[in-house]
Amino acid sequence: MRIDHINFNVSNLEKSVRFYNKIFNLEVKEEGVSQASGNPYKIIGHPDRFYLCLYQSESNVEQNGFNHFGVNVDNFEELVMKLKDNNIEIQYGGITNWPNSRSAYIQGPDQEEIEITEYFGGKLN
Repeated sequence: MRIDHINFNVSNLEKSVRFYNKIFNLEVKEEGVSQASGNPYKIIGHPDRFYLCLYQSESNVEQNGFNHFGVNVDNFEELVMKLKDNNIEIQYGGITNWPNSRSAYIQGPDQEEIEITEYFGGKLN
């Protein structure tokens, strides 16, 4: 079992897609209009890794009860440099050191918190 996707509302769909493409190289895989809400959406991601389903919403972009989502990257140091090159602030005073891994916490376009991890699952296995 593994997480398939994370679905959340964003205030500016195109801005969010550009952000996630620039930082994580996520590509648009599907786009349309929700039959339920009538809001435009885009599903972006990496095949066989994970997807984000982003819905445009002028209201309801607060992440109620949602703390953050974590993304494990192949090259942690390279991604940290990419963040610095793009003037994206690493939260909490910089890199967080855990017993077996390191994390960089950043904010997305709607202040959603994203944890970037050096090792999958914090190397808990």
